[in-house]
Amino acid sequence: LVPIGTIVIGIIASKIIRPVFISRYMVCSLGCLWLAVAIRLSSTFTKKLIFYAITIILIITTICTKYKIIENENMYQKEKTKLTTYLDDIKSEEICMVFDSNQLQRIISYYYPNNETYVYKQEITQLTKQVYRQANMQIIEDIKKLDIKSKRTYVFAIGEDILNEITQNNYKYKKCGSYQIETYKFSIYQIV
Repeated sequence: LVPIGTIVIGIIASKIIRPVFISRYMVCSLGCLWLAVAIRLSSTFTKKLIFYAITIILIITTICTKYKIIENENMYQKEKTKLTTYLDDIKSEEICMVFDSNQLQRIISYYYPNNETYVYKQEITQLTKQVYRQANMQIIEDIKKLDIKSKRTYVFAIGEDILNEITQNNYKYKKCGSYQIETYKFSIYQIV
């Protein structure tokens, strides 16, 4: 029940709150799953047909899952490379990054700790401050407080709220591209 419960709770939380379930979270419960499978197989060992059927199903499932995992990791790596190539091109300038998601801010701050980053109307926890103490992570409540004239400002937006706020403050923006890092899909906009 531990692996099944992990999946069920992850899917329910993803539907009710926001997408939080990633398949790699299952790794910690796989020991329970394989222990249950081993116990079940040992009790059916006397019934050779059932034993062989279960073994073949497990082998086929493992092979299919392995290829899916490899495919996902290759896709994540390709998307990450696309993003980091773009960010490497613009990071030589003095830039400011604004995020509408603190999770996305943490990921980008991991790869680019020297850039000035803001999260829009969300919190930065004490734990995040400790883990990312080398990164310049801040909170911003009002877009008007950004120093857009002296620094090129890029917005990393998962949703539309921050773009509406930019427009309401009489700024314009241009889309620089759509990207993905891990499971987060977002677009980058430059405030002009």
